[in-house]
Amino acid sequence: MLKRLLANNRVLIILDQAIFSGTSFLLTIFLARTLSIYDFGIYSGVVLGVFLFISLTSALIIQPFQVNIGNQENKNAYISFTFLSQSTILCASSFLLFCFFIFHPIPGLSLSACFFILFYAFHDYLRKVFLALDKAKKVVVLDLFCSAGQILVILVIFTSQKSISLDALFTKFAFAYLPSIVFGVIVLKPKGIPINLFKEFSKLHFIQGKWLFMTALVQWWSGNLFVVASGFYLGSRALGALRLAQSLFGVLNILLQTFENYVLPQTSLYFAKNKGLAIAYLAKMTKYAGIVFLLFMIFIFIFSEQVMEIAGGADFKEYAFLLKGMTILYTLIYICQPIRIGIRILHLNNYFFYGYAITLAFSILFSEYLLTHFSLYGALCGLIVSQFLLIIFWLLILSKKQFYLWKSFISF
Repeated sequence: MLKRLLANNRVLIILDQAIFSGTSFLLTIFLARTLSIYDFGIYSGVVLGVFLFISLTSALIIQPFQVNIGNQENKNAYISFTFLSQSTILCASSFLLFCFFIFHPIPGLSLSACFFILFYAFHDYLRKVFLALDKAKKVVVLDLFCSAGQILVILVIFTSQKSISLDALFTKFAFAYLPSIVFGVIVLKPKGIPINLFKEFSKLHFIQGKWLFMTALVQWWSGNLFVVASGFYLGSRALGALRLAQSLFGVLNILLQTFENYVLPQTSLYFAKNKGLAIAYLAKMTKYAGIVFLLFMIFIFIFSEQVMEIAGGADFKEYAFLLKGMTILYTLIYICQPIRIGIRILHLNNYFFYGYAITLAFSILFSEYLLTHFSLYGALCGLIVSQFLLIIFWLLILSKKQFYLWKSFISF
């Protein structure tokens, strides 16, 4: 039975997601309780930088690769192209980061943060390449290596019973990624490619990636501008508290992604037969899953102080209101899920860009006012209003396409 389950790629992908996300969650909680709230804020800022870097490089390399690998005749050369491109971008980024840190040092950070960012990004590249190649077992092994390294670092820090500097922390976690990177490169076996193929692949990625790059840039800033601005206007302490609250909802992000990954293809199948069936199915699944989601939201809202203190310690208890605000935000995010799926099955992907551009414009216009006048309450307000604007815009687009989701929710 176990052998049959482990031979199933879907089971392995779910297992890997549990390993990857579970370790990230454990790591966040450990650091929130180990570091001072100030240092945790700096660490959170670096992680945000990692996410931005990954979003941009993925738009240029991984996302086109995921679409194109299936119809490429010379798959080995194409894989080697992505490896070479990723390595080139990382080397160039390393040089720029080193120069920046040397000439513009940031208090509390050092060059070790550069290694952490670059190793994290390279691990993410390998992980997504193996997923695109449908090599689920390799992905599991890759993340097991990484998780084992991170857990070992946690145990070393915990047993030493000494405070740890951010410099030492970033160094240790950077090297925790090395075993998985070495394993991934050995399995991938990148080789040199002919110059004509390199030019062909480069042109293909430029054509497809320039739009994806702009979308990734706008999407990241629209979702994170209030978070980044919190650190800028309110300091790293506020940033650390906000990032911890977001991290505690990380499990929900996994559930939301799982919901989309399962419901999207099923809705597409119904849509191929009849639009009404697709809308009814989408409404039904959203309501069923919403019951579990709502119970979780109520629990977090009621016990926000206890959850925040357990996760981050006594220093974070005063920020329990962030969890209450996040329950409102994530309720809107959940409501947005079937709307996102509707946009996708109608192939209206350009409206993702337009939607995120609208929310980014709102964030740029009002972030300073909201944060300087209302502190972290303003950050919560900004995030909630941004999500609300996204829902309204996409609902208007669906209505124009006569994809009336709200009618099915009322009649269900």
